[in-house]
Amino acid sequence: MSHQEAFLVGIISGTSKSLRPETFTAFLNADLIIHAGDIGSAQVLKQLGKIAPVHAVRGAKDKWAVNKLENTRVVKVADSSLFVIHDSIKIRSNKHQNGYSVVISGDKNKPSIKEEDDILYINPGTTKSGNGSDSVALLVVAGSAKNAEIISLDLLKRKRTQFSDRASGQSGSAYSTKTPKMHLPLS
Repeated sequence: MSHQEAFLVGIISGTSKSLRPETFTAFLNADLIIHAGDIGSAQVLKQLGKIAPVHAVRGAKDKWAVNKLENTRVVKVADSSLFVIHDSIKIRSNKHQNGYSVVISGDKNKPSIKEEDDILYINPGTTKSGNGSDSVALLVVAGSAKNAEIISLDLLKRKRTQFSDRASGQSGSAYSTKTPKMHLPLS
């Protein structure tokens, strides 16, 4: 049995000019980061680049990036080809002919992971909803095997606050070292 190196990919969209501190926690061990658009500013890409190499596409709100970022991008990770686009409506027509194993979009502010026809579709949601559902996604790729999870930034923030309260002697619930996740069905 051969051992294949696993790669951790952080996936984000909808940052609107700044990053939540929980983003750094979620992406701490990422080998690379994919931003699926609505970045807000080049500064966001620079901040993410301090964590890991960044691949980004332009979103509907990224007028500043018209001459700097493409609308689509293909990223090769292990034996998988990741197709990145902001607008998910535009991917349906050519998904099979290009051999992508993962399609990442960022136009809907609702996180989702689904598998269809051996293609994993990931939308990380947004980090700026303000309604308690801010999220990013993590993708693990090992050879052609892949697995993705949605990470709730709001749960990470609550866990960090609970830990800080407990460390300072204030009452709070027990701290868990596990990264909080929002589990979504694959189908």
